[in-house]
Amino acid sequence: MKSLDIATLRSGTRLPQNLYSRQGVLLLRQGSELSEELVKTLAGAYGGDLFLARTPIELDGLEARDAGNGTYAPGRAVQRDTLTAGGIVVVEAGEAPDELQVDAIRLGGVAATRPASIADVSRDRRERIRLADAHVAVIKRRWDDLPLRIESAPASLDLTNRARVGWPDDHALRRYRASSVDRVRTLYARVLAGVEIELAEATELIEDLIERLVAHPDRFTRIALLESRDLDFLPDHAFTCCCLSICIGARLGWSRTDVALAGLSGLFADIGMGLVPERIRRSPGLLDEAERSRVERHSGAGVILLEVIQGMPESVRRAVYQHHERLNGSGYPDRLRARHISDLARAVSVADSFGASLAWRNHRAGRLPYHAIEEVVRLGSERVLDRKATRALVQCTGIFPVGSWVRLSTGLDALVVGNDSEALDRPMVRVKMHSEVGPPIDQVVRLSDHAPWELSVIKPIEPPLHARTVPSRRDAA
Repeated sequence: MKSLDIATLRSGTRLPQNLYSRQGVLLLRQGSELSEELVKTLAGAYGGDLFLARTPIELDGLEARDAGNGTYAPGRAVQRDTLTAGGIVVVEAGEAPDELQVDAIRLGGVAATRPASIADVSRDRRERIRLADAHVAVIKRRWDDLPLRIESAPASLDLTNRARVGWPDDHALRRYRASSVDRVRTLYARVLAGVEIELAEATELIEDLIERLVAHPDRFTRIALLESRDLDFLPDHAFTCCCLSICIGARLGWSRTDVALAGLSGLFADIGMGLVPERIRRSPGLLDEAERSRVERHSGAGVILLEVIQGMPESVRRAVYQHHERLNGSGYPDRLRARHISDLARAVSVADSFGASLAWRNHRAGRLPYHAIEEVVRLGSERVLDRKATRALVQCTGIFPVGSWVRLSTGLDALVVGNDSEALDRPMVRVKMHSEVGPPIDQVVRLSDHAPWELSVIKPIEPPLHARTVPSRRDAA
């Protein structure tokens, strides 16, 4: 540990070690180049309490904490600011960690030796916000020369395959999704812990999803739209957003490289929400101004957190920062308008909006997939979301997304198990029919193989009771 004299800091200096505050908060990573704004912010917010060290545990007044001893548990408020091994304040005094935050603490928790007062917590948060804003301002300059637009590629992914075999059943899909979400949970916990990660650990998952999309483009979104145990769980939503972003990029005719960038952007779009208290994320009522501000800052927090992933493309970090911007300027954090928003961010915006509208929250029920698609299309037509990206989403999911239940013109109810990008209202469905002479018939039917007057969808319906993994809207009422 080395105390650092603020007067010695100069614009253009590169830090030889991580820079921490007296409280053990990681301010800037080793190798960071100081700008004039960063020097001024450090001087104004932290004065002389700056230290160079490898880890925060080297600082006086901090102690390592064992997250496995019962001190930290989801829903149990902490009395001291709790930092992860990398010096990231993952839980503030008075807040309760969620499962993901506990995972991050288990990778190495650090806590202040004295409980913090409300005034101390507020002051420290203000200082962190000031520095984070200055830090993001420096990072954003790297994006000035990055192209905003992505052109369709001559060698785009082939999505014409209509393979009728090789697609796993729902039990296998649920196992695959569960194991994938666990991988995302591990990645998220390590990012929050400040543990360095190789980009390949994330791209392995992305490449596997792309292979599944190419093999079964008509059924791929079933992976994204399978019901989960908790649709508000960050890694679960991240996996959904990742799958949908991949599919949108592919339907836009992007190269495999750009489709992979879309997947990475969707995967980490909400990593900054891991620093937002669970009580705010799950609030059943309207958020106050301070709480809304904390939510809106998650985009900038994500950009900084992603510094631990070695080789993370700057185009992905920009998409993470911009994914809540809206074409009409109504988004955040910078209220950008269309021409300033990257194509990657536009694709992720659509994926994130659709996935979020399906999710159940404490204050509202999730929408049926059919109505969620309607809402996204409406936002696209009103120039809130990108029209091309919303059209691509519909090509991915169909008008009746995979996993929806529909009533057929025969009067039978059916589960949508695939879509046809050339006949969006004529999906592939699974129909179960009773037989008087034998066991029930479980049949998969492609509506596009039949004339519309022979067989068609009449309307979307609620899932039957036996198929529900979350309450229906009627049950919730």
